[in-house]
Amino acid sequence: MRRCRWAGVVLLAAAAAACSDPVGSGSERSLLSLRSDVSPPFADTRLVVFDVSDGGWHATVHGGDMDFQRNSMWWTTDPLPIASPGTLKVEVALTRGSDTVAMARVPFGVDRRWQYELDVYIGRGDPRKFAWVICIPDVYAFPIRTPGMGADSMYLVWGGLPRGAVC
Repeated sequence: MRRCRWAGVVLLAAAAAACSDPVGSGSERSLLSLRSDVSPPFADTRLVVFDVSDGGWHATVHGGDMDFQRNSMWWTTDPLPIASPGTLKVEVALTRGSDTVAMARVPFGVDRRWQYELDVYIGRGDPRKFAWVICIPDVYAFPIRTPGMGADSMYLVWGGLPRGAVC
């Protein structure tokens, strides 16, 4: 009986560890989380499309497929495993109907065993003025070409840390 109980505890601990690090703690791969703070009156998260590739891997994530995280007020994805080191090619499109009103194309260098985050913010002014940008990541601005969106730019906020590090 005692042996079965310990086996269950070990199994639960292994499952918890696997959930906390989707590629495994010994993996050389890096992770990428996509987040979106696209909300009315500026736009709707469903209008954002992420296209990400690392040379041999490709993913397209539609804003409508992201999950809302009430504790952080963001729409987000589960971490995506990406090859590292290398270059991650990212395209983010903001659409309105059949029109693309803002487009971002940026290559990002990635290192081994890092946790990266790409945030999309629609608004006016540099998003580093907000508390959620705490590690002074890189910020890229892309103009919105259609009047009436309530915002002047789509901002990409890129940052990362070695996996397990805290900012």
